[in-house]
Amino acid sequence: MKKVIDFVKNNMLLIFLTLQPFLDILAYFQSDSAVSLAGYFRLAVTVALPLYVLFFTKERKKFIAVMSVIVGFCALHVLNTLRDGFAGVFSDVKYMLLVAHMPILLFCFMFLYEKASLLKQISTGLIINVITSVVAFYLSYALNSGNCTYPMFQMGWTGWYVIPNAQSIILSSLIPFGLCFAIKYCKYYFPLTMLPLIYMYTLNGTKATFGAMLASFGAVAGFCFVELVFIKEKRNRFQIYKCAMAVLLIAASLLCYNYSPRQIIDSTAQSNRLEEQAALDKLMEEDKEDKDKEDEEELKGKYFYLDYINPNLVDRFGPDKVLDAYGENLNSYGLSDMRLKKLIYARLVWDESDFATRLVGFEYTKMQHKDDNFDLENDPPAILYYYGYIGAALFLLLMAYFIARLIKQLVTDFKGSFNLFNFIVLVALGLQIISAIYSGYLLRRPNVAIYLGIVLLLIYCRTEPLFKKKTEG
Repeated sequence: MKKVIDFVKNNMLLIFLTLQPFLDILAYFQSDSAVSLAGYFRLAVTVALPLYVLFFTKERKKFIAVMSVIVGFCALHVLNTLRDGFAGVFSDVKYMLLVAHMPILLFCFMFLYEKASLLKQISTGLIINVITSVVAFYLSYALNSGNCTYPMFQMGWTGWYVIPNAQSIILSSLIPFGLCFAIKYCKYYFPLTMLPLIYMYTLNGTKATFGAMLASFGAVAGFCFVELVFIKEKRNRFQIYKCAMAVLLIAASLLCYNYSPRQIIDSTAQSNRLEEQAALDKLMEEDKEDKDKEDEEELKGKYFYLDYINPNLVDRFGPDKVLDAYGENLNSYGLSDMRLKKLIYARLVWDESDFATRLVGFEYTKMQHKDDNFDLENDPPAILYYYGYIGAALFLLLMAYFIARLIKQLVTDFKGSFNLFNFIVLVALGLQIISAIYSGYLLRRPNVAIYLGIVLLLIYCRTEPLFKKKTEG
């Protein structure tokens, strides 16, 4: 029993990371239930782990200071929401805890374990997660049990996961490490291990997964090329082989794309947008013939498009504000853009907010109107609008701290830091930042955000502090 307890104490990050895909699968099978065991487990970890670390960390004062910043901001946000009453507080606090999950766990593990232990637990956990994700994908596909990535088209395959976009970012975060570990442990056979992943990532059908796969193969090819050309002592046959195989894997991926759900959906969507725009133009021309010239500009500039805009959006803010907010996007592409619709809703709520609210953000429930939920998808505007200038600044400072450590390490010890694993960590961070900007779900979904936390922990493990302590002389 003591050995089990010691193992859990020494490997909590490994255990929690290994559980991630299983928790997501559990959430899928409970998607119709009012109770989410996976959600409550993550919530319990968010609350319990800081209390555990508080008693066992060697740097208690620093840990308390960091947690005080997070708790203090959360308190300010909640106090501000209470000015509008208690109606939406519970939902907003629940949503806020989802966002705070990653920063809290990130600092907990930083203060709980030494770098060597973190690195070992993360490496093992990522290998297990890659294998688990591949097995779950093919098993769900073989059983025809799971979600399509694009239900409207009945195309793409996500499998036993609730939110396709969230799962695509998880897969995007895993592929660089899967490739790196395949090269490390499978040596010359690593291209064979990538073939199932190429099919899996292509069949998933999202731009994020396919782009991440190409970026990972390209990163390995580029890294090996730089080593071959500029670092003479590392020139060997395996480097040449890795570079050549990475290029072949890129070619194989591009070949598969021609038959992928993504390619079919993109071409279909483009065709639909052109047809819709042609129909809009035709209707406008017909209406112009029935209107006097003084009414023509009003019709063209505004009210003609109201039939193509979400009625709840118009009901909430009025036609003039909504049409002005769309501006130059009053066309088939803009009117069919779900993310733009949600962003416009958030901007209009933001415009109604006072200065105090803009400092700490408005509550999540303000993005709901009647039977519609306009919850933002892209992370940067979501963090700004939901958590204000202060919340956005705190997130930027968090990212800036780790990026600054990374830059300092490269400047002070470029040659010692120049290895494939470190480069893959950098690639993974870049892919996650791009996903946050263009896709979303990275910072506000605990099952996705944990992988950003893992990358930041790896940066912490592979770099030195920004400011070293002065040694006593």
